Amino acid sequence: MTVGSGIKSTLVLVLLSFLVTLSVSTSFADARSIKSKSLEFASDYFAYPTAMELLSGQKIDAALKQTGRNDFQFLGEGTQGPVTQSAYLSLKPQFMMITVSSSAGSGQLMGVSVTRIDKDVPFSDIKYQAFDSSSSGSGKNKAMIFFMGDGSSGGLSVRHLIQETGQYTGGNYSQVSWLYTLKN
Repeated sequence: MTVGSGIKSTLVLVLLSFLVTLSVSTSFADARSIKSKSLEFASDYFAYPTAMELLSGQKIDAALKQTGRNDFQFLGEGTQGPVTQSAYLSLKPQFMMITVSSSAGSGQLMGVSVTRIDKDVPFSDIKYQAFDSSSSGSGKNKAMIFFMGDGSSGGLSVRHLIQETGQYTGGNYSQVSWLYTLKN
């Protein structure tokens, strides 16, 4: 399995997925505070400190260095409708993609997602921390979105979501993305 192959061509698919996830996130029930165990998972596996630095306005190069990885490569930038995304990929020691999303019109930051491969994270434990979930698609195109809760960091109000899908991988494995979205 070559995880990096075809990544650039899926940037638009990831962008569309982000738009769908953002629209679904507004349909989740009343806001609940994210559990401390969920934040531990976010820190341990999904670059939580890096995401918060990016959401606070830190430059991407400086924030990526905080992950302790030195092989991040810029995959490209894509715009679909109201959202522009820039994606960065690291393959060592395991696959990690960090995607920064902003408003195409104003450039205002909307969120950051950190994507990992399911076998590299304890997804079966993480998903049980969720307050709510929804699914779309079926078979290899099925996607599950989990509402992990709302939190704050450095004065920012952040909604935490996880998306699990195999639709970009041909169903051979799943990608798990932790989405950190700014709340208005």
